[in-house]
Amino acid sequence: FPSKFINRFPRIDKIKLLWVVRFLPRKGILLTLEVMHVLKSYSGITLTIVGDGPMRTVAELKVHEYGLQDQVTFVGAVPFSEVRDYYANHDVFFFTSLRDSGPSQLIEAMAFNLPVVTLDLHGQGQIISPETGIKIVISTPKVVVQQLADAIVDLSNDPKRYSDLSRAAYLFAKKQTWKNKINAIVARFS
Repeated sequence: FPSKFINRFPRIDKIKLLWVVRFLPRKGILLTLEVMHVLKSYSGITLTIVGDGPMRTVAELKVHEYGLQDQVTFVGAVPFSEVRDYYANHDVFFFTSLRDSGPSQLIEAMAFNLPVVTLDLHGQGQIISPETGIKIVISTPKVVVQQLADAIVDLSNDPKRYSDLSRAAYLFAKKQTWKNKINAIVARFS
């Protein structure tokens, strides 16, 4: 993980979202693309998708159906050394998994001081706090899609909030070491 905090200054006319996950139905790629469809009028909001899997073709077809070819880029599966470069060169980690216990991508993204926009659900609901990202409460699909889109727009329009979330994400990730976890367990049972 980076040893230093990377200061970023995203703007509504240029904000780069990152989605890193395997293309499986439970990972929410179609939800992600619905949000990008809502955000289509913001041409500066782009999404890079890193990963591969059984739903990639369906996702690519949906990008064409929504006319998002200029805003959504598919990278495919890459080694972690390259994934690190994507974390370092994006502004927000967008995580829409519908079922996940403890996704390591969240800690990886936060280590690169990326605020997280996600669902308040399962593992990500436990890992992400109001200080490190934005969690959307699950309701109807239409409402969730709109709230995810609004969260991205609001974050890109609020440099102070972005900076605060970014710094808190980085500091949280730095604490996620085996040594710290062992010490916390020992202290709890001492």
